[in-house]
Amino acid sequence: MTTLSAARLHRILQQTTLHMSDDETLPVIHGLRLDSDGVTLHAIGTDRYTLAIARTPLHQQGDAWARTLPATEISTLNVWLSGRADDERTLTLTPGDDTLTVADGAARLTVPTLTTDYPAWRDIARTALVNPLSPTPTRLRPALLARFRNAGETAQVWHSTPGKPLIVLAEDYLGLQVPTRTGAQEPDQADALAQWATTLGTTGPRAQLVPPRPAPGAAEKLNEQLLQQTILDLDEAHAATTNNLPLYSAWADAAVNAWTAHRLLAALRIADPDRAAALAETLTEEVEGALGELAHDAARADGYDPLRWQQEYAADKAERAALRAPITA
Repeated sequence: MTTLSAARLHRILQQTTLHMSDDETLPVIHGLRLDSDGVTLHAIGTDRYTLAIARTPLHQQGDAWARTLPATEISTLNVWLSGRADDERTLTLTPGDDTLTVADGAARLTVPTLTTDYPAWRDIARTALVNPLSPTPTRLRPALLARFRNAGETAQVWHSTPGKPLIVLAEDYLGLQVPTRTGAQEPDQADALAQWATTLGTTGPRAQLVPPRPAPGAAEKLNEQLLQQTILDLDEAHAATTNNLPLYSAWADAAVNAWTAHRLLAALRIADPDRAAALAETLTEEVEGALGELAHDAARADGYDPLRWQQEYAADKAERAALRAPITA
């Protein structure tokens, strides 16, 4: 039995689906491979021109298994997951002899799997990574490069010796693209300069593109704000006099809440970076809007009574104020 979040399963399927073969006469690769080593679940797709491996950690250690899902079942599974990918739901994956069952509580989806062997994707990827690097240019098909658009926000790309795959590396993602073979002599650097000499000239000052420093994402900004708030609120608490206990308590509580939020965000960024980024963006919009109304709606949705909270707090506040009131003769 394998457990993981619906969002993470949906992500690794999206990252690899574009790479599976669309040739129905090749059923072995006309689908996606799901491979669990008991700690990490991998999704693999290839059509022999490109190969993509996406991975995600499991919630708890389980059994090792591997199954190939036919292409006809991938769309069914994606549709089933799409309604669950926005929730923090835990799914259970149970492989059968020729099936895979995905369960979300009482809701279950069982899809058939192939029993044929899948290409040795671990050996293929490892071989590509250990090939020595070379400055020799390689011809690629741009249309195939588009398959890597779901790899992540950014990716590293490098190329080894001529004729070897282009490597695309992102967070928990490894992709390979095989070069295109034309049979003709490929132009080298001197040929390229000669072809573009009339446009670019042959001499001139050296220059290069200088990309702007990437702006931190919403999750990074929120993390910084929470840490800053923790530190500054503690400074305010320490500055409060012992005679002003309510003020000290207020600043201390604010610091504790900010630190708690920071720790929860840090855990989410490790467990699901995409969800952390989306949540941070949503929080930015919420705090700039009707936060009180949103909090009331959320409390009621979870079965609480926010009005009772306010009434009990007001009564407790009035009682404490009466105790502090001076006694007059």
